[in-house]
Amino acid sequence: MNEINLQLQGKILTLVDTKQINVSFIEKLNLFYHNISRNEFYNLPGLALLTNELLPEDIDVYATHLKMLKEEMTTRFQDVINLKIETWMIHPFETSVTDVQVDLQEEMVELQKDITSPMNFKRGGTEEMWLQRIVPVKYPKL
Repeated sequence: MNEINLQLQGKILTLVDTKQINVSFIEKLNLFYHNISRNEFYNLPGLALLTNELLPEDIDVYATHLKMLKEEMTTRFQDVINLKIETWMIHPFETSVTDVQVDLQEEMVELQKDITSPMNFKRGGTEEMWLQRIVPVKYPKL
């Protein structure tokens, strides 16, 4: 949990970053649940140290906790998880404008022909470009 907290707090994040972090963590919880149910503790080194001391009831408690945590995270971050990430959001200068929703095409043309946006993108990727204060002003639909 500390790892996900640090990832979510450590830098300025886009919704794409937030989705990736949450979806990955939830999938890891699913993996941990599956592995612990088979008495495989590689992903949980603290439990691995206690392998000889763990009773089946203890393993059931840990497995149940992992399952509940996964369900809680899935419910809590449902809006982020269900967020549809379009290709143009990640590759705005490689996406054909005709592949973008019709109501966004004009702003996409403006973005692709902007002088500073491609430089910001090359310098720092999606975060550097999309998190510029001017972007929501110039391209409110994007």
